[in-house]
Amino acid sequence: MPNWTRTDYVFYAREECIIKDFHDKLCQWLNSPSLWPEGWEGSSSWLGNILVNAGIDLAKVDDILRYRGTLDEVREIEHGKLNTTAVEEYHYFTAVAYTAWVEMPKMWRFVLDKLYGNLNGAERIDFAFLAEEETHYYVHAYNPTYLTLLGIAENEKYSCLKYIGEDFSKELALESDEYEATAGDAAMLLSKILGRHITEQEIENETLLQQLLDEGNKKLEAVNKHYFVDIVPITIVSEEGFV
Repeated sequence: MPNWTRTDYVFYAREECIIKDFHDKLCQWLNSPSLWPEGWEGSSSWLGNILVNAGIDLAKVDDILRYRGTLDEVREIEHGKLNTTAVEEYHYFTAVAYTAWVEMPKMWRFVLDKLYGNLNGAERIDFAFLAEEETHYYVHAYNPTYLTLLGIAENEKYSCLKYIGEDFSKELALESDEYEATAGDAAMLLSKILGRHITEQEIENETLLQQLLDEGNKKLEAVNKHYFVDIVPITIVSEEGFV
């Protein structure tokens, strides 16, 4: 069995009718019988079914696209700006995909080009994403400026994952167990675990960060062998590396 990667996508455009058209298509495809019943036990959520519905011949893209996974959730359309000082408003929706081993955004570029490839400017649909492998081995981001539409600030460059009980710290036990964080947030988390001041500069040094995590986990495991903390820098990926 593969390790699964969860990818949170945000699809956005400045023109509402275009994003609504794409949203409606995805919802319709997910709620209709699969056009490729031999694939993925006939599941409509199979990414191969999404490609077929978009008019893409799987035989012609099998060597260049990966689509081993599912589209598990398509949320409602929202409207907003990238930040409080931005002028332009975007229309967007978020979607969640699970794929084997790695994120698979290249297929979405093919789908959008097939459906809307002749559109530009305000009508152009694009996407951003945050992908996390299930063991927290890596966290990838694409088009990070637009991840604010997912609620992730541009300066949140770390992914924090922890499991800590009240017998170690009531404060930490009450805090979220998984979240995106700034270097300052990550430093504060390790400061609370280690009982001394940790600086942002130490977090930004990958070697020092790993040493701090090793020290913190040793301290946590002394209380309960199941307790842990992990802080992973979010890696920005480019379209050239899409699979």
